[in-house]
Amino acid sequence: MKSNRLCFTWILLLIVTSILLTGCRKESSYEADTTVMRINGEDVALGELELQLQDSAADVMRYFHEKYSAQDSKHFWTDSYQNEIPIEVAKRKAVEKLTRIKVEQMVAKEKGIISDTSFSSFQAKLKSENQRRTEALSKGQVVYGPKEFRAIEYLSYDRSKMMEQLFAWYRRNESQPNREALQGLYNKMQQQENHILEKPGQIHVQMYRIDWEAKPGAMTQDQVVQFANTIRSELTSGRSSETILQNNKGLVTMSDRYIPNVKPSNDLERQDPLLQQASMLRVGELSDVITDDQGVMLIRCLNKTDGGVVSFDEAREVLHSMYMEESLNSMIEDKVLHASLEVMEDVYSSVKMR
Repeated sequence: MKSNRLCFTWILLLIVTSILLTGCRKESSYEADTTVMRINGEDVALGELELQLQDSAADVMRYFHEKYSAQDSKHFWTDSYQNEIPIEVAKRKAVEKLTRIKVEQMVAKEKGIISDTSFSSFQAKLKSENQRRTEALSKGQVVYGPKEFRAIEYLSYDRSKMMEQLFAWYRRNESQPNREALQGLYNKMQQQENHILEKPGQIHVQMYRIDWEAKPGAMTQDQVVQFANTIRSELTSGRSSETILQNNKGLVTMSDRYIPNVKPSNDLERQDPLLQQASMLRVGELSDVITDDQGVMLIRCLNKTDGGVVSFDEAREVLHSMYMEESLNSMIEDKVLHASLEVMEDVYSSVKMR
């Protein structure tokens, strides 16, 4: 019952949040293109702040619900919860996100990736993209993604494209890492758990399968499992696969499978039963009956190879990309840390959530 109440609470919270996402508006005469702050001297429009407030609304509501058991009410955004006020937390998060975005845009503009960082430019691109999609759909052409972008969706889409282009420029034009730097990254990654340098081994199994839909007559699923256990006994006693397949044509199928040789999970409820059994078998051993949504199966381990670590030379290209990406992110984060912020208090304080 507790789980059901929590589920209902979160569904209600999401519904309320979806309504509130359209409720981030100023209660004044300021227009969306009014400057609300300057970051490193660049104007930031009120509309940009409002978009980030919309984007952070659900996270802020979740935070106050989990920490203070706060419920939606007329005064939720302005009430104080142990000196924390939701609207102020939301604004702070929005400004932090905006600072990162504007710094990225400034760097991209400096490198010639984009020519304009203004909100009016963003609105023009959004309008143009949505017109393009509408025209393409009217002509029966394929359009990937939404039929029409909402502003916050397009901001994420446009930012992602910009960062891809910026990274490509950075990788081509900035100083390149030497072998020693890449080797250092390679060594560092090997010390991390579940790092991308891990190369899983393989388990080659022979699979005998009986699908639920293939069961003869009025055989129940329990009887299918019993039948599979009979097949297992016959295989264990030495009867050949050919004989079993011939005697049970159309019911039992056999195939070879290659399964990743990974460490089984401790979470038995989420672990794939096939992976779980395969990982425990020695070469030549036959599994117990395994049940899944489609039916039952038995597997015999034919061969097993251990995993390892990708060599430095094999990983060099990936390491190079990772090094350059970390370098770019480090440069941007440093600029964000030292960014100057000038807030137009009268405009900033006019923004409300309702």
